[in-house]
Amino acid sequence: MSDGQKWTKTFHSFRHAAIDNLRNNKTLPSGEYILETHIGIVMGHTKEKLETAQYGQNRSRLELRKDVIEAIEFPNVDFEAMNWKHV
Repeated sequence: MSDGQKWTKTFHSFRHAAIDNLRNNKTLPSGEYILETHIGIVMGHTKEKLETAQYGQNRSRLELRKDVIEAIEFPNVDFEAMNWKHV
C-alpha cells in the first residue's frame, strides 16, 4: 500500500470474493449456469461430496475448472500493479 501499511488481505479473502463473484448469475462459455458444484470443484470444497456430484458428466474435469476460473471477473482491479511477493 502506498501509505506504508501492510496489505492485510489473505488468500482466503480472495477465495471468498471469487465465490461471491461466481454466484452472481455467471455462465460458462456454453451458456450453462455455473452451479454450486462447479464452484466447489474449483475452490476445493468437499461438503456433500461436491467433487463426485459431477461424475458421469460429458465435460472434461480440466475444461470445467478452466471455464469456471475464467468466469471470475474483477474489472476494477489492476492485478498487474499488485506486488505478489510473500511477506
